[in-house]
Amino acid sequence: MCPESVGANIRTNALKGRRMNLFIRIAGSILCASTACLFETEAGVSGYISPEKNGGSRLDIGVEGRLTTGKSAWEISFVDMLPGVGVHEGRSKLVWDELDSFMTVLNAEFRIKPWLGISGSAGLGGIRGGHGRDTDYIRDPDSGADFILLESVSDTRGDATLLDLNLNFNLNEILSLDESSITWDVVIGYQYYEEELNDRAGVETVFLGEEIYEPFPGLDSTFDFKWQAARTGIRGAYPVNDRLSITGTAILLWAVRYRGEGFWNLRSDFISESPNFIQKGDGGTGAELKTSIVYDVTQNLFLEIGYWWISLRVRNGTDRIFFADGTEGKTHLDWARSYRHGAFAGLSGRF
Repeated sequence: MCPESVGANIRTNALKGRRMNLFIRIAGSILCASTACLFETEAGVSGYISPEKNGGSRLDIGVEGRLTTGKSAWEISFVDMLPGVGVHEGRSKLVWDELDSFMTVLNAEFRIKPWLGISGSAGLGGIRGGHGRDTDYIRDPDSGADFILLESVSDTRGDATLLDLNLNFNLNEILSLDESSITWDVVIGYQYYEEELNDRAGVETVFLGEEIYEPFPGLDSTFDFKWQAARTGIRGAYPVNDRLSITGTAILLWAVRYRGEGFWNLRSDFISESPNFIQKGDGGTGAELKTSIVYDVTQNLFLEIGYWWISLRVRNGTDRIFFADGTEGKTHLDWARSYRHGAFAGLSGRF
């Protein structure tokens, strides 16, 4: 690895460390502030303003821990010249699986009026224990069948980041649903999701169609999945009793935009700077689902446990490659996708 790459890695790791420390400090502050509500009683609440006394306004702030796993992948198709074969059609498929991550997620919601609220969440988690698989296929011109030409596997680690911002419109207030026991909100907002992956410990498992097992040293490649989308959906809350409620959220992610940035450090025919290829796609779709059980410990403090799932996908994009001789190549991005899901538990304060 060149000194410039070493310096870049040091700077990147330092930035990630500062970002993680910031999340920990914020989460700790919110946790301490929320826990203080345990010692407050309804008659002696300090700083609590009820919605009725404040024109319907209310602020909820909390922190969640999400134990998640994920999978991300993409595929490109191309026409290339293969020695001894000639011009052929092929495709390359990259799959990263078992991307386990414990994510710390900060949540906040401000109910401006009884019918309108603003909410958002931001999360960060390290990815460990993942596996990558890089497979190149060649198509038989006679049968049209695809055969594995090359394949390698690797160990994967990295980081996952998510962000969403929303406007929440309360249908009970807007439509005067006074008799409904379920509280309904229409959600409109913005979604960002990113995975920064680093592949190491590479092993070649197929070479020119034959199975082998050949470790190759020096692998330190990276690939970043970056997703943006519009959010539209609905959420509901059903009170089981005075303290316990069940909630659910279903969000459609649309106008999904994808950008992938890759750096294959062992490709001498690619430029030595990151990224040495970029993928783009838009017009994709996705979804986010979340369900939970919420328990009000006090008037100002509530616990939440549940399950969360998110998925994003695009089709028919571009893959742009930057070669070491200064030229560029362009192939077809067939598709790219990411999904992540897992159980979570959280603690929030209501002010």
